[in-house]
Parts: sequence; structure tokens; C-alpha cells
Amino acid sequence: MSIPRKRFLVIGVVGLLLAGTATATAAAFHDHAEVNLGAAGALGNAQRFNIQVKDAAQNWQEAENEASAVVLPVTPQAILSTTVPMIYEARFRVDVNSPRGEVIPQITTLPGCDTTCSQLIDAMRIDVTKDNTPLGQGMTVAEFNANADHIYRGVNAGEEHRLLLSITADPATDPALNGAHTAFGVTFKGMSVL
Repeated sequence: MSIPRKRFLVIGVVGLLLAGTATATAAAFHDHAEVNLGAAGALGNAQRFNIQVKDAAQNWQEAENEASAVVLPVTPQAILSTTVPMIYEARFRVDVNSPRGEVIPQITTLPGCDTTCSQLIDAMRIDVTKDNTPLGQGMTVAEFNANADHIYRGVNAGEEHRLLLSITADPATDPALNGAHTAFGVTFKGMSVL
């Protein structure tokens, strides 16, 4: 039996730009460690299942809490627009000393995401690339999270993987939301496969 393990990437505060300007922050990586139990009929597993994310300096990082977050860039800038995509790329792996496993990315809202924030999350349209394979275009957050094809299966220790999100706003987004901000992240949930 395996208990899931999570890594959390915060894309940050993103402003909606329908006209005029808006500003936002970059992404950050967070870790939520959990215990992995069970191997070969014994309680406990000598190998800890551990997910790592590559930081902007190309180093593998683990963050145990929000205070030790690693900043990851969003390009060209963290502004949600109907025409210019906001590009977010995460490279991750299962630690070289971990057993093989599955990794499931999920887009989540951050604490304090109010009604306006939720409306902007609903307005996001996402083109997804899993490793180098396009997975879908124009997905909503709910569609991305429900899509079983985005699960990274059979991830071997030390094997680098890539999740690329190209995010725009739905052209039908209410203009009253112009200049509003949203906060969301990507959680990588992982589980060893014994």
C-alpha cells in the first residue's frame, strides 16, 4: 500500500488584462511530505517516494513548506490575456533514490481565492503539453483536472518530465474583471508503484 506524496507549484497572483495593464508575481514550489508505507509484505518502505522540481538555476529542489518555496518564472509575464498566452513550465522528477511511481498534476486555487479570483480561474483556457506531447487545447481548469491522460505513469527514479501550460483568458470573460487578480498553483501528487 502506498500513501500519496505531493509537491505544490504556485503560479502566483495573476492579473487579468483585457485592456490596460496589470501586474503579477512569479511561481513558487511547495512541498507537502507524506509517509509511504508497505513493501514486500513488510510495514514501511526503506525507499521514500519523493518528487523534486527543477528551479530557475536548473537545480533539483524540495520545499518542505511555504517559507522554503523555490521561485519559478512565468513567461513572458504573469498577465492573463485573451490574446497573449502566459507560459508556465515545470520540470519534475521522482528522486533518484525513490521507487517508481505515478505523478498527477492538478491545478488548484490558493488560500484566500475569493469570488472574483474563482471567476478568473473559470475563465482560464489552457493548452497542455505533457513532456513533448500536446495533451489538449483550450481546456478549462476542471477539464484539465479531470483528464486522466495528464497522469505521468511509470515514472522511474531520476527521469525528468515536463509540464507546459499555455494559459489565456476566454474571450467571453466579463470586462468587469479587468485588472482583477487570481491565485492558483499546480499540485503534483505522487504515489509509488510497487
